[in-house]
Amino acid sequence: MDNPVSTPNEDSRFARLELLYGKEGVARLRSAHVLLIGVGGVGSHCFETMVRSGVGYITVIDGDEVVASNINRQAVALHANIGKRKVLAAKDLAKSICDDVTVFPVYEFLTPDNMEKIVLPIIEGYCEESIALPPVDFVIDAIDTVSSKICLAKMAQDHGFRLISSMGAAKRFSPEHIKYADIYKTTNCPLCKAIRTKARALGIKRLRVVYSDEQTVAQQEPQPIETFTGKQPLGSSSYMPAIFGQYLAADIIKAIVDSAYADKVYPLK
Repeated sequence: MDNPVSTPNEDSRFARLELLYGKEGVARLRSAHVLLIGVGGVGSHCFETMVRSGVGYITVIDGDEVVASNINRQAVALHANIGKRKVLAAKDLAKSICDDVTVFPVYEFLTPDNMEKIVLPIIEGYCEESIALPPVDFVIDAIDTVSSKICLAKMAQDHGFRLISSMGAAKRFSPEHIKYADIYKTTNCPLCKAIRTKARALGIKRLRVVYSDEQTVAQQEPQPIETFTGKQPLGSSSYMPAIFGQYLAADIIKAIVDSAYADKVYPLK
């Protein structure tokens, strides 16, 4: 039988983490505040990994609800959650795993027009009668739209916050092609190419991303999907978005625990 590593005075939920990161590392995780934008296929698995890793404060922003077509790839997509706001489904998921994590759900669809107004107050530390959040340590971009991704990257440079961005996980099969890179060193990814072009035009110096250099596969004949909005839905496996999400979480967790790594990989100057 697998016995938990704990003493009567320790929280056994984080005992395995302490063996890996040490007490100080876990304390850093427990006091960290991460802003996650997008709680879909990539973002929801990133969110769950951060909760299980002991991140103490997580703000989640998303303006969508759970639908049946999300079930194949989203951690928040349960039959019982269909029709529920994804940010609230994420909060419920977190409480079922770690009931003392502070999750601040923001039900908004971010666009270049509203992003600064919504994001910057959270970055700086959000406080109202019902909740007080420390300043954000890291921002994770799991947004679907190019315009919002590039707007967030420009904001990160202009306002000096640490950001990692997910590129496209759809239309791919092979996890071994997933990589970390600066956006200007990415290859073979149409979304990366679009972001690179716009980033260069805006003078964005760097952007750390998770991406795949696997050649995208051709889509099969499309089937009706209830979230269809005029754009062709993209074929997606259950595992690729989840692995992308865990790559995002893994890098942020490492950076929270190891400040030297954070300074090297997420320089603020």
